[in-house]
Amino acid sequence: LYYVSIDGFQKIVLYCHPTLLPRNQIFLGHPVIRRAIEIIIDLFLSLGKGNAAASTIMAIEEFYNEPAPLNATRLASKGVYFLSISPPEDTTTENSNGPESVNENPMPNSIVAKAKPKQSAAKAEQRAADFEPDIDEESLTPNVTMIRTMLVNGRDDDGNEFPPPMTDLCHAHPVEGSDHDYVKALREATIHTTGSLNSTTVKIAPWNHYGKDKHFAEKTDSLIEVPAPRLMCLVYTVRESHNDKIDAIRNTWAGGCDGFLVFSTTTDLTIPAIAIRHKGPEVYENMWQKVRSIWKYVGERHLMEEYEWFHLGGDDMFIIPNNLKTYLASLAYTHGSPRTTPYFVGRRFKDLWHNHFNTGGPGYTMSQATLRKLLHNIEADQCSPNLKTPKEDVTISQCLTSLGVHLTDTRDAKGRERYHHFDPGWMMDYTPRKRDVGSQIPQESDWYELYNREWGMLFGADCCAPDSVSFHYVPAGAIRHMHALLHQCQSNEAFSRSTIEAKAQTQTYCRWEPVQQSNTTALFRGDASRYRTKCNSVDE
Repeated sequence: LYYVSIDGFQKIVLYCHPTLLPRNQIFLGHPVIRRAIEIIIDLFLSLGKGNAAASTIMAIEEFYNEPAPLNATRLASKGVYFLSISPPEDTTTENSNGPESVNENPMPNSIVAKAKPKQSAAKAEQRAADFEPDIDEESLTPNVTMIRTMLVNGRDDDGNEFPPPMTDLCHAHPVEGSDHDYVKALREATIHTTGSLNSTTVKIAPWNHYGKDKHFAEKTDSLIEVPAPRLMCLVYTVRESHNDKIDAIRNTWAGGCDGFLVFSTTTDLTIPAIAIRHKGPEVYENMWQKVRSIWKYVGERHLMEEYEWFHLGGDDMFIIPNNLKTYLASLAYTHGSPRTTPYFVGRRFKDLWHNHFNTGGPGYTMSQATLRKLLHNIEADQCSPNLKTPKEDVTISQCLTSLGVHLTDTRDAKGRERYHHFDPGWMMDYTPRKRDVGSQIPQESDWYELYNREWGMLFGADCCAPDSVSFHYVPAGAIRHMHALLHQCQSNEAFSRSTIEAKAQTQTYCRWEPVQQSNTTALFRGDASRYRTKCNSVDE
């Protein structure tokens, strides 16, 4: 596939092997040709050539369902200018990948179009405006269990150790895009894994939920071992992140999920990633439409029946899969099976417009029952089927709330959060913004503090539950670093599970609870004096 200039016009030239173009005939119904055409359309769009994409669609549209092959002359008469007869076999090799293998005259005049059909302009413009990438729905089936299988076997398809060893990252390590000390953050917050990535069982503490039982320390030895729930992890991204963030995820925590699939702008089944079709353009401001299509894909591909829980988030989240499975199993043990009980689990926020929602940053988790209810109503008005917005997390929360599915308080018995909107280093260092002493002018509000005012927050080492499940804004280097610290550095005394758990049993924790204010202005000052500190020791 080449992007070339011919006679002063920029065009796409596709060279096909002679076996696909016998006797100069082109069969557009062939799945390989279909996919190539879609790649070309996608390339036009990525280059900002929407008009070229639209005319390309118009030119080939009427040929798609024709059972007979089309010769070059007939294609040219219809304005198909981007397909080329393959070059002579003596100038083409199986591995040719550069201009050296291209004929000096790559595009025969008989194929260059001089007229563009206009009868389908409106339809073509709409299709060009929607994101329709290079995926053949019938022929491309991603293997969503591939990474899990590699993890269980301990080897990838080439026989290399999997996940790849990263023990060189077991100590403080500089991470591009972050200045946080992840060793210190994980150690001080006593964050650890509740089991290995390939565990088939989990040990749950059903009382370790906020408000369930305040005497948690008395029951730490009374864990219940149950089968690990089946979890599918879904990640949305773009092709530019495949070699960086997605590669980091694939080689670290992805194998801890029973199913794993990436939704991108380009299909790569070795990840596995698929290009997902959705209404409107592929831009951040249209995230809700992309997320809608992701959930519809899961339902249409019958993946819903294979898994009990579904976790969706972006390419900068870090999941600790066994911790997530342990927490979800504890919920199910206490409140009912995810196959029949609707759960919507994540990090709760309440914005200034009084919307309660699970933020999409660390990802949110749905039970099978919730997903079934969502898919049954996804085109209903209360689920905003035509809305263009980047706030997919607010929109899906509003949709599910209207369907009777409410947010779950995911804190542990001590009030520490399990899902986190930021990475561990940021969480450890955060305190609410304070106004200047003596100043009568309110300082700019701290949105994070405001969004958590309803239930209060914990700070410092108590920011995060030891069995935390997910973090956000984690760069690719930090994903690898944290994976090594949690899963491959157990010989390091600072990260031995016994050391961390021993520290957790003696740790004092403090909770900052909001103080009722009568002065409305004070509510927006970000002033720590609005809180009272309530400290307790586990020994009590």
